[in-house]
Amino acid sequence: MKIIVGKDPITVGQKSIENTLNLLSNDTKIKQKITVAVSGGRDSMCLFYLCSTMRNIDLDVVSVNHNIRRKSVKENRLVEKFSNELNVKCITKFVGERPPKNGVEEWARIKRYDILIEHCKKRNSILFLGHHLDDQIETFWLNLKRGSGVLGLAGMKKISERNNCKIVRPLLDISRKDISTIVAKHKIKFIDDRMNFNRKFSRVNIRHNRNKAQRLLGITDDRLKLCVDNLRQTADSISFFVNRLSLDFPLDLYKNSVSFPNKILSEFPQEIILRWLAFNFQSLIGSVYPPKFEKIKRVYLDMISATKSDYFRKRTLGHCSIQLHKNIFKIQYLKNTKE
Repeated sequence: MKIIVGKDPITVGQKSIENTLNLLSNDTKIKQKITVAVSGGRDSMCLFYLCSTMRNIDLDVVSVNHNIRRKSVKENRLVEKFSNELNVKCITKFVGERPPKNGVEEWARIKRYDILIEHCKKRNSILFLGHHLDDQIETFWLNLKRGSGVLGLAGMKKISERNNCKIVRPLLDISRKDISTIVAKHKIKFIDDRMNFNRKFSRVNIRHNRNKAQRLLGITDDRLKLCVDNLRQTADSISFFVNRLSLDFPLDLYKNSVSFPNKILSEFPQEIILRWLAFNFQSLIGSVYPPKFEKIKRVYLDMISATKSDYFRKRTLGHCSIQLHKNIFKIQYLKNTKE
């Protein structure tokens, strides 16, 4: 989809949400239960406002306090005040444990998602997040720097699912500039997180330097978005075959394992098998993320070698054992397994 320019940003924002709602349900007469995650920042406050102007939405908002920063209480109060002005129910949730000494950002993100998803499951609602076009482009550059594959470069999906909760990013086609225009025009108050200006973070550094790609190389946001959209189609094709393999060789939840003939490894391209293995490890472990891709790839290469030599030394990865018996591979989750 081409970036929309030259139109009233709020109309573009409303249209984007309307199109997303139509993708979620064919029956526009039924009110859809939507929960917006609102941090008090510009993007989520804008999404909240846009959703409040839409018909056929049964709306509430959730604001999460991680108990990390003093400003969190101020942000929660701002969201609660705006909710009262818009006559929308607001729930403030608190993370009930202390943050770790290391990896605080990742810990906070996981806890936030856990809280939001739990709320949406209880309410039977769809979770709306405020990621926008600039976030998508920055994610592309960030993953390019990391050397990511197709799935990483394809960025965020507009509609995805996590722990049986539907997650939607309706503003992925809307620019940060348009969001700023909406916020200014409608005098929506928000609080900027100081981390958004700290260039020691890779994403922030990319944000302040990505204009050089356009100035020096002619790589415009339009071209980058087209690239991401094309990569998303490729990623969806990979996911199609991964899902097919998962149906053909389902997880045995009673035994915490999955079994499959070794010949399968040579019947599909490497990328599809790697993603399928990652899915299996992630599902068996019950983790938000699978083991590191490099480790999965090393196991995969050993498994491929075994299809030719019929010899495979038992391995462990992500607290799972991988073994071969009579041409059948078995991956099984074992508690307290050492890697």
